[in-house]
Amino acid sequence: MQGDNIDYLPTDNTLPTHFELEIMNNLFRQNKNSFDSILEESKDLFLLFFLFIILSLPKTNEILKKIIHIDSEIILVGLKSVILVTIYWLVKNFYLSKKSSKAAKPLENYKL
Repeated sequence: MQGDNIDYLPTDNTLPTHFELEIMNNLFRQNKNSFDSILEESKDLFLLFFLFIILSLPKTNEILKKIIHIDSEIILVGLKSVILVTIYWLVKNFYLSKKSSKAAKPLENYKL
């Protein structure tokens, strides 16, 4: 059984969409070794660890108490939890969106 020769397949001059570029990047990305994949997955843990340490400092408690004027430790812990989740979400979403758009750039210059 013989397939179609790629030179004779119909094509047009439209550029691929962002979604198509993401698919191509996912399909043809280079294989990473186990250390690279462990390092990539541990970035979230390092970010959460760093934010937790910063929000656990006594100076952070003093600053929040001065800004919000609260004396309840329960409300302070709840507020710090909301701050931690918000900062984590912002960093993760905006950092990853910039990272994925940079990863798509090499294929955007591809001309058909």
